Amino acid sequence: ELNQVTLSFVTSLFSTMEDLLLRQTPSLDFISVLTKHFKGNLCQSHQIYCLTYTSAIFYLEKLKKREDFGTYLKWCERNKECKRLRLAEMLVAPLHKLTRYPLLLKNIWKNTDVAEKVIINSLKEKVETSIRE
Repeated sequence: ELNQVTLSFVTSLFSTMEDLLLRQTPSLDFISVLTKHFKGNLCQSHQIYCLTYTSAIFYLEKLKKREDFGTYLKWCERNKECKRLRLAEMLVAPLHKLTRYPLLLKNIWKNTDVAEKVIINSLKEKVETSIRE
């Protein structure tokens, strides 16, 4: 679910930016894209992921004790397609991504009209609150 929500956000955001760059009327305005994703599924999905992250790490440690799973993990860690990353490192990536959303919104805030700054700031505060909870 987290991947689908993130992909939807990125696709909508880039489509809107592309439309703006090509001086076409965007299918959605920029603020609508941000509001839709940061007030809805994006934050909620990240919150759920964060809440279950610790359980996932404990479960991973339990699975590592199984010989077949341990062998598979070692194979993945050596595999170039997995970028030689360990599964635990991959599991923490969404947590890091969530902490970067306020920075993204802050940079967007710096480059928007005065009327939109209030909306973007409220979204940034919502994400920061979501991180603290």
